[in-house]
Amino acid sequence: MQQRSEETHKKIFEAASALFTEKGYDRTSVDMICRTAGISKGAFYHHFSEKNALFMEILQIWLDEITARLDQIFNQSTDLSQNLSKASEIFNNLIDTSRLKIPLMLDFWRDSLSNPLLWQRAASPFNQYQSYFQQLLNKQYGNQNNDIDDFEVISRIILALSLGIIAAGMLNPDCDWNNTAATGFKLIFDSISRSRI
Repeated sequence: MQQRSEETHKKIFEAASALFTEKGYDRTSVDMICRTAGISKGAFYHHFSEKNALFMEILQIWLDEITARLDQIFNQSTDLSQNLSKASEIFNNLIDTSRLKIPLMLDFWRDSLSNPLLWQRAASPFNQYQSYFQQLLNKQYGNQNNDIDDFEVISRIILALSLGIIAAGMLNPDCDWNNTAATGFKLIFDSISRSRI
């Protein structure tokens, strides 16, 4: 019974992923997902309370893959500047793999603007990344005296730079965005280092 439930969940997930990519979030209905997956609406609602819950699961799995890649890099060394330089090497690949996902997220965000709870859920993964970078900064610089002690602001700058590079990379895929990311991260950490002198 559990195996059948997992298979149904997988069918829904795969059908929705394909339809969201092909048609967009708005133009994909629960009916379409059910038809494509070959399941009933009851089976859909047994697994997901609504379409946006399914979309958030798809989004979370994609973001978990990105986080796993970052964890792999940041667990290699305690030198945050060096690790961010290494992390910058994944931007070109991230842009390639995000090409279809970013427009979906924008479509979903537009849809969630009129629903504060949905907007909060849509923004939460990015708040998680801001927290992720803030923890890394605290781990690296927290015990040192420096004038730049607002790691929350610096982590937002890192996140904004990262999201901006991903968006710019989609608009101009011929640039070396790995180098752009590495240069941006270096400027941030050079500034932090200078403030500690």
